[in-house]
Amino acid sequence: MQTPKEIRFYELKLMIKRYQYRHAKSPRQRELIEQQAKLISKRVSSYARLKS
Repeated sequence: MQTPKEIRFYELKLMIKRYQYRHAKSPRQRELIEQQAKLISKRVSSYARLKS
């Protein structure tokens, strides 16, 4: 179970990932960042589902 504070933390992590993605030099880097971002957003959405 995640607290709202944790959600905020994941939102920040996603913002960082977006920034990294924009500034990634290689397509490989972008791929990795994309995968990490997907994992983070999965965690957030699973929490949102539990809450509603």
